[in-house]
Amino acid sequence: MFKKNLIVLVIFFSFTGTSISATLDDAFAFVLAGEAGWDGFVNHNVRGCEVTTTVDLSLLGLGNVKNTVDFNKVKWKSARYGVVNGQQMFIASCEGKCNMTPNEDFKLLMAMSGSPWNDNQLMIQVTVTRDRYEKALKMVARECPGVETAF
Repeated sequence: MFKKNLIVLVIFFSFTGTSISATLDDAFAFVLAGEAGWDGFVNHNVRGCEVTTTVDLSLLGLGNVKNTVDFNKVKWKSARYGVVNGQQMFIASCEGKCNMTPNEDFKLLMAMSGSPWNDNQLMIQVTVTRDRYEKALKMVARECPGVETAF
């Protein structure tokens, strides 16, 4: 009987004692795409605090569209949440260009949909609870401190 209880306890603590840890790469994926993570993109590349993603927009006639976000140019103190076209968004100002796509057709499409593209502003759709989003965002901001501002 003692051996059975000991085995049950060992198995129990093996499963409950493990912790779930996230990497900076995981945090970038969650901030940019929520639950979909990197699966929401055709391709991605992370170099330091610069994240380049590729999205397949061939159904819209745009093919694959690349976008690069430089989280070290974000003014974290300017961060806020807002609703744009009925979608919950994370919005932050940047020092210079932090949200860059070379595809002018994509920028035009965004403007026509009511979400004008701005290379100097980070605007990301939040598809998860704010609490979960904030956890990933804090990890990103800790590793990529961005631009210090007074306010």
